[in-house]
Amino acid sequence: NINPIHQVPTAWDYIMHRSSWIIVTLQNDDRVYGYYSENSFASISNDGQDIFLEKIYEFDKDKREWIDDGRSLGIWIPHREIKYLEITFIEERKENNEEKQ
Repeated sequence: NINPIHQVPTAWDYIMHRSSWIIVTLQNDDRVYGYYSENSFASISNDGQDIFLEKIYEFDKDKREWIDDGRSLGIWIPHREIKYLEITFIEERKENNEEKQ
C-alpha cells in the first residue's frame, strides 16, 4: 500500500506550509536567523527555490539566544545563496524555552 507519488511535489513545498524558526546557511557559510510565517514566502520556479523571511534576528553566541532588534522588515534570499535550511516549528521552540525557565 505504498504510493510513491505524493500530493506535494517537493520537500520544499511540504515543509514551507507552517510557521517556523529557520536558520539559513548561505553558500559562504554565514547564517541568517529568521521567522517564517504568514507574511513570509517560499517560491519554487525553474530557477530554484528562493525565500522571504518576514523577520530576521541576530544570534548571541554566548547566551545562545535569538535577539530581536525591533527593526527587521524581513529578508529575501535567492536560491543561489542558500546552502541549506534548519527548521524548528514554533511549538517545538516554545517547549524548549519553557524547559529552560
